[in-house]
Amino acid sequence: MVKRTGVGLAAALAAGIAYGSNAPFATLASRLGVPGSDAVLWRALLMLALTGGFALLARQRLKLRSSDIAPVLGLGLATGVTSIAYLSSVAFIPVSVAAILFYTYPLVILLLNPLIEGTPPDVSRLAIFAFAFLGIVLVVGPGFSALDIRGLGLALLASLGATAMFYFSARAMTSLTPASAAFWVHVIILPAALLVVLLTGGPVALPATPAFAGIFAVICGSYISGYVLQLLALSHISPAVAGLIFLAEPAVAILTAAVVLDERLTLTQGFGCIIVFTALVAATLLESWRQTTVS
Repeated sequence: MVKRTGVGLAAALAAGIAYGSNAPFATLASRLGVPGSDAVLWRALLMLALTGGFALLARQRLKLRSSDIAPVLGLGLATGVTSIAYLSSVAFIPVSVAAILFYTYPLVILLLNPLIEGTPPDVSRLAIFAFAFLGIVLVVGPGFSALDIRGLGLALLASLGATAMFYFSARAMTSLTPASAAFWVHVIILPAALLVVLLTGGPVALPATPAFAGIFAVICGSYISGYVLQLLALSHISPAVAGLIFLAEPAVAILTAAVVLDERLTLTQGFGCIIVFTALVAATLLESWRQTTVS
C-alpha cells in the first residue's frame, strides 16, 4: 500500500471527531438504563454485519494469513478492553474527567515509541509527560474525594488499552484493509462483550423510544465510522503521529458533554485541561520538527 500522509492525517482527525461524541451519548444511554457494556455489545454486532458485508461486496480478502493472526488478536483484545473500560467509566465519573484521563495515551505512545524502536526516551519527551501529568493532577485532584475510584481506574485502563490498540492497528494494517481488520477484531470482541454483559446482569431491553433511537444511532454510528477511519489513518501514518492528531477527541468529548449533559469544569480543572492540551500540542510540534529534520 502506498502511504499518503495527508490521507492519514485527515482520517485521524475525522476519527477523533467521530469518537469524541461517543462517550457523552453513552452516558445518556446509561441514564436510560443501558450500561456501557451493553452498548459495546450492540455496536460490535452492527460493526460485524456492516464491515463483513462491505468486505464481501467489495471482494476484499477476509481470510487471515498466519502472519495476521497475532496482530489481529492483540488488536481485538485491546479494542475490547478500551471500549468496555471507557464507556463504563462515564457511569461513575464525569465525561470531561474520563476524557482527560483516557487521553493520556498519546503521551504513553510517545514514551513507548523510542523504546520499541530500540532507543530510550529523551529528556524533552519526559519533560512533556511531566507537564501533562501536572495537568492531570489538577483535573482529578480538587475533587478526588468526590470522584469514584472505579471510574478513574476504568478510564486509565482504557488509556492503556488504547495505547496497545494503536500499535496492533499499525501492524494489522500492513496487509489488511480497514473493513476486513475491523470485521475480525469484532469477531474477537463479540464473545468477550457478551460475557461481560452476562456477568453484569444483562443484556437489558433497549428503550423503545424515538429519543433512545437517536442516542443509539449516534453511539453506533460515531464508533463505527471512527474505528474504520482510525484503521485507515494507521495504514498511512505512525501510531505516535496518529495518537497526537487524536487531540480532537477529548476536546469534542468535553464540548459535547457540556452541551448534551450540561457538565461544567471548575476553574482549576479547566486550567488542568489547558495544561494537558498544551503538552500534547508541544509533543505534536516536537515530533513534526524531528520528522522534518530527519527528512
